[in-house]
Amino acid sequence: MQHCAAAHRACEPPVGRIGTLSRSTFLRARAIVLSVWSRLVLPTRPAFAAALTAWCFVVVDAGVRHNVPARSRLEHWGASLALYSAAAGAVSVSAALLIGAARWLRARLEPQHPRLAAAAASLLLASVAMAASTSVAFWAFSGAKAKRTLLAIWGPYACMLAVGFAVAGLTLLVDWAVRGRSKGRPGRSVFVAAACAFGCVLTARVDLTVFVALYARLHAALEAATWILLLVFWSLVAGLLARSWSTPKWLSHGATLALLGWTVTYATLPWVRHRIEDSLKHVWLEDAYVGRMLRRAGDAVAYVSSLGAWRGPELQRLAQFARKYDIASTARSPAWDDPAPESPKLVQAVGALRGQRRDLNVIIYYVDTLRHDVSADPALMPHTVAFARSAIDFTHAYSTGSDTLRALPGLTGGSYDFAATKPTDMLSVARRAHMTPTLVISQSAFEFLDRLRPSFRFDETLHLRDYDRAKKVWGYGADAPTAERLVDAAFEWLDKNAGRRFLLWVFNFDLHAWRELDESYIQAAAERFHEPKEGKFPQRYRVVARDVDAQFGRLLEGLEARNLDRSTLVMAVSDHGEGLGRHDFWVHSVFLWEPLVRVMLAMRVPGLKPAVVNDKVSLVDVAPTLARYMLADPDMSDYHGEDLLGYLLPRRPPRRFPLLMSACSKLTMARIGLVDPVGPWKLVLPFESAVPELYDLRTTDPDDVSVADAHPRQVLEMLNVLVSSPLYPRKAADLEAYIR
Repeated sequence: MQHCAAAHRACEPPVGRIGTLSRSTFLRARAIVLSVWSRLVLPTRPAFAAALTAWCFVVVDAGVRHNVPARSRLEHWGASLALYSAAAGAVSVSAALLIGAARWLRARLEPQHPRLAAAAASLLLASVAMAASTSVAFWAFSGAKAKRTLLAIWGPYACMLAVGFAVAGLTLLVDWAVRGRSKGRPGRSVFVAAACAFGCVLTARVDLTVFVALYARLHAALEAATWILLLVFWSLVAGLLARSWSTPKWLSHGATLALLGWTVTYATLPWVRHRIEDSLKHVWLEDAYVGRMLRRAGDAVAYVSSLGAWRGPELQRLAQFARKYDIASTARSPAWDDPAPESPKLVQAVGALRGQRRDLNVIIYYVDTLRHDVSADPALMPHTVAFARSAIDFTHAYSTGSDTLRALPGLTGGSYDFAATKPTDMLSVARRAHMTPTLVISQSAFEFLDRLRPSFRFDETLHLRDYDRAKKVWGYGADAPTAERLVDAAFEWLDKNAGRRFLLWVFNFDLHAWRELDESYIQAAAERFHEPKEGKFPQRYRVVARDVDAQFGRLLEGLEARNLDRSTLVMAVSDHGEGLGRHDFWVHSVFLWEPLVRVMLAMRVPGLKPAVVNDKVSLVDVAPTLARYMLADPDMSDYHGEDLLGYLLPRRPPRRFPLLMSACSKLTMARIGLVDPVGPWKLVLPFESAVPELYDLRTTDPDDVSVADAHPRQVLEMLNVLVSSPLYPRKAADLEAYIR
């Protein structure tokens, strides 16, 4: 009661200062002040737990992060702690309200229903958790597989019930521990705290190492679970410490008020937020905790400040980005709709290189998910490397996306307008040239593309089953290799259609399924190719790449044996790469790293000598190049790409357009990028942050550090080109990842 006595003395009226107030009025006011102070309910323990929980997230983030600049580590720590402290204040208020509601309900029921009181309080918290998990629950059962089963109906509710039971169980455990502590049994609290610590380590590990950056809702759910478990842990620790170490109320209240005051300051002062955001620009390069919290805080502030005009988080961030960088217009440039024609001199020079050959067949050996550095490694893909040496090898070819659905339209259409299928599309041109577009493909890849890219349709399609009929497969999950059977099917088709002019597309999907392929096949192939377990890349990926390469070599030998090598243009190309553990990201899409967007592209043309082209080119260049081998005078007006043969000329004019690319995260676009065809720069604009990133492609690991701050003029110049391009989203529909 010392603090009450101090407050009592502080409220004594100075002699002669009461003025017109009567003594009874003053005493009544003093009593109210003392009552409020003595009963002041601040979320002191929730604030303590929330602050320590938030700081734990900062520590864990620093432990998994690779890209904190050495010169600004102190600034990184300060800004991260400031950001999470602001979040801790908001969390502590929410936790205090929930705990207060549960206590109020328990107090109302305990006198008449003591056994029901604790269960009712747990049920209240469980109901809140179930309501919060609704979005995740329905999303988890919205996939193509689940939609064909009863899980689509009952799965979400079962998931919500599981969340409710988990929270109710945790609440009852905490109640059991608190009651034990009040009875002099602190061991209960120690046990529950230890269990929570183990649980939060488990959820954090899964969150940061499994399916990294692929499932935003799943990551949010795991992060929420980690928050809850850590809050309980620190609350129990605070209860145990309070038994032997009491904190003066003025100190705990002061600390809590300071935390809440900082939260209000962060929310209301834009310059404070901007200072923290500028100090944490680098956190967007890796999908860890600080970047996620920075995005959520920005979205929350933007939502509150734009009530009634909310366009969704991505478009709202892009609108703020345009204002911040003083971009006058994000309208699409007319140049993309009416491309400047090639110069007559270039057309004439390229025509002279091509000669009069307009009767060539075309074979495209297309390898899904093949990294460029693997395709260029003679120890892993000797036949592919030998082919590149005998062909025109484009060593710096870039995809139009880091997944098939963003790369394939650019490859076949020669344009960045992925949503449109124009008459200049490669397959349409082949039909006008009286060629027979034929596709040899695995069943799983065919089903995937038939649904999500139906315009990729050939006159003849040979699809080879790569999974058991009883198995449900969608995109991933096929376990039977097809590389050898694809080549066998190609030979069979060629033998049956001897004398016909053709476009034969061999679509190899095995590397896409490198993690799911049958283990016995992997082990047998590893022994056949003498591929060790240890290596720069996972053994499974290396083994599948070796087999894909061996079958490509067999295809080339078969063409030579059939005397087709002299009349057939052969192209080896990949659509994108694979993460293979970079920042714990193992698959593709989401990012625009060099291992994901730099691809294999080599073309062997009868009559042309081998050459190495080090200029940067794009997959949009493939369609216009092949069009001139299919038709004598094809329409080139819709192409954003260039004729690749132009790069064999000594003084080639500059490209008409830069190299564009995009990446998606499941159902939505995640980022777009631009590669300078002349300079060493790659610009990336992530929609999660709307903070442009600039990379120097001359460095050993170009994607490691953004140099945007060091080159602001270059960033602004490239931004103005990127925001006027076809890939920049201007409405919600533009953010859809799957363009049919």
